[in-house]
Amino acid sequence: MQICSNCLQELLDSDTFCDKCGYEILINHESFLKIKNQIIRCGKLRRKKLVQKYPYDKIYQYLIDKHGKEYFSTIIFTGEVVRSPDCDSIPPSKPIIECPYCHSTNTEKITTTTKVVNTVVWGIFGTKRHKEWHCNNCKSDF
Repeated sequence: MQICSNCLQELLDSDTFCDKCGYEILINHESFLKIKNQIIRCGKLRRKKLVQKYPYDKIYQYLIDKHGKEYFSTIIFTGEVVRSPDCDSIPPSKPIIECPYCHSTNTEKITTTTKVVNTVVWGIFGTKRHKEWHCNNCKSDF
């Protein structure tokens, strides 16, 4: 099966041009699915750059016309599609903080509640009120 890269009509393998628009450049079905998945799996920033190129722009428009813009957010939130590794424009959801003493990444942010309780119990001698992170490995605050 082939797909017209202009109007995205499905064609037979034996066709050399599109019956609908007369366009000669055809995409095989596997390439179409690969491009479609790249568009779907990427985040908004990467997709914005990606769909400026041909044939991504045509396939993106086809998906919007067929499913609507909500299609992309629905797929990501329902977990139907897992992000592909080539979508590197999305920053990690949680920052990776390294302990300056033991160089462990097993750290957590010291909450405001913990700081207040430490100040109430220890007063001005409390150690957590000026610190932001706690290392779960070496138990230090930094």
